[in-house]
Amino acid sequence: MKGGRIINRGFKGVVYNSKDLIKELKEIDGKVVLISIDKDGKIIKGKVNVKEIRGMIDENILVKKFVNSNIIIGETKDNFNNELNGYKKLIKIFGNNVGRYTTIKEGFVYKGMDIYGINFGDNYYIFLEKCEKTIEKIDFTQKSFNKFSKMIMNVLKVLEKNKYLHNDIKPSNIIECNGEFKLIDWEMSYSLPKQVKGFYINKNGNFLYNHPIKFYYTGIPLIVNKLIYGIELLFDKDMRKLKSPLRMREIIDNSFTFLNQNKYHYYQYSDYFAFALVHIYIAEKNNLKISWQLIKPILDKFNIKLI
Repeated sequence: MKGGRIINRGFKGVVYNSKDLIKELKEIDGKVVLISIDKDGKIIKGKVNVKEIRGMIDENILVKKFVNSNIIIGETKDNFNNELNGYKKLIKIFGNNVGRYTTIKEGFVYKGMDIYGINFGDNYYIFLEKCEKTIEKIDFTQKSFNKFSKMIMNVLKVLEKNKYLHNDIKPSNIIECNGEFKLIDWEMSYSLPKQVKGFYINKNGNFLYNHPIKFYYTGIPLIVNKLIYGIELLFDKDMRKLKSPLRMREIIDNSFTFLNQNKYHYYQYSDYFAFALVHIYIAEKNNLKISWQLIKPILDKFNIKLI
């Protein structure tokens, strides 16, 4: 998207204002593919002439464009479809409350169908609620920090009930929207019974907020995991300033044997584990109190003792 103001950038996608997509659609001819998702979670795709939808897209939302195809992070089309698969599952799980718990947002309505994504040529877009500040950019007070923690825990409980995992929880994947806190980026999410085995390119999540046991079962030895963890920590300008990540890593490694005997146990609660680490690190960064009432039951599940 030439000339558009980048609001947020990740490994697999770039977020823009929807006005930039609207401008781009005015400059092309031919057909585009519209993607709708019904309330039962069924994805519906159809081609229409771009002239039919000009002027329909909501100008007060965001669009995420999928970029950077390579062997490590996957093909652009596949990443786009993976995110849509996450969307359809979440729409089925949350129903009419999907906007309350996520940033999933229709871009416009076409012939009675809510349109969540659009594709033309090698360009793949999904629509998002207009939220711009992820939690690593927020200066929390104790009150707002407690609110954030409670809201994300409530989402995780709903996902657990439906045996669904976000699978990539980290500060840059939690966003503030008008005083509400929501998880974003569902491209790596999956239903628990369907976890795919594989190496780094599969659905394993990030190294900083996952237990090394998760990667051990997909071919990455503990010593290699420590090396990658150290590299990622070095390049994370916020986390490398904290004392807790290295201390937590030492404690976490000591729970390796327990989890090695309880493989499924970790996958079942891995979102909670990642969120516990986020909670601890954000608390230290903002010099706030950790909610042990919230965090201790999570760490107990993994035989991790901090006190």
